[in-house]
Amino acid sequence: MSQSEYLIASNRLMLANGCSIIFEYPIADAKSTQSLIVVLLDVPLGTRDNRNVYAINDNAELLWRIERMSNLDLIGQCPYNGIMTVNEESVTLYNWCGFSVVVNIHTGTIISSLFTK
Repeated sequence: MSQSEYLIASNRLMLANGCSIIFEYPIADAKSTQSLIVVLLDVPLGTRDNRNVYAINDNAELLWRIERMSNLDLIGQCPYNGIMTVNEESVTLYNWCGFSVVVNIHTGTIISSLFTK
């Protein structure tokens, strides 16, 4: 899927084929591979949601939500705030608390994490 095959309107992701999905929060960013779109939500300040990354397919069906990182829950509010890279095997994200994580693109499972601050 290329970026021209979808449109973002606040918390709605609309696909060129007419399918769409509505999320709880506005969409901050989305990046696509051939088979799916990784969606990063903009979690409002003061809201504790450290699992704000999703993947959907070309029918706007939810494939996964990022795996919970228990140490982020202990820290508090640490939503993801950037998609660095996306390929057919993984997606690299960073969050507000200074972690960079590599996620399995097919399952949403965290492969590795690194504290960068």
